[in-house]
This record gives sequence, C-alpha cells and structure tokens, in this order.
Amino acid sequence: MKNSSDRILTTHVGSLARPPEILELMRARETRRAHDAEALASQVRQSVQTVVQRQVGIGIDVPSDGEFSKTSFSTYVNDRLSGFDARTPGTR
Repeated sequence: MKNSSDRILTTHVGSLARPPEILELMRARETRRAHDAEALASQVRQSVQTVVQRQVGIGIDVPSDGEFSKTSFSTYVNDRLSGFDARTPGTR
C-alpha cells in the first residue's frame, strides 16, 4: 500500500462515465438481449486500462477501475450472488 509522510495521497472512489460501447453491451446484458459477452469483457479490460492510465497521468496516487464492469450499484449483487429475484412492489 502506498503511503506518504510528505503529502496527502489522492484516490478516486465511485463510478466514472463509461464509454458508449460498454454501455450498449451492458444494457443488452442487463435486459437479457443478445450480446457478445467476449466483446463486453474485452471492452471493459481495455477501458479500465485506459482510465487507470489517465488517473496515473494526472497524478492520482491510488487509481481505480471506475466501476466500469458494474452495471449499477443496485443490480451488481445479481452478478455476484445467486438466489435474488425481482418482485413487483407490493407483492410477496
């Protein structure tokens, strides 16, 4: 882990704007439309590399992935865990 006794280290937490090509593929995946899962994974890897390089280039000490691989905070759990079902409000 980086540390400094000379200055406060900078980082970024949270979502950064995703490139349109990632958004399009993520929307297709989220709505269960046909999409190229390999293309999405490749776009995410490439975009994360680019955004991390940009953060380092402007002096961010601890860069992040910008949450590029996560569709949204509220639906991310569905990508990582099983057993969750969507329900219509007011139903049991």
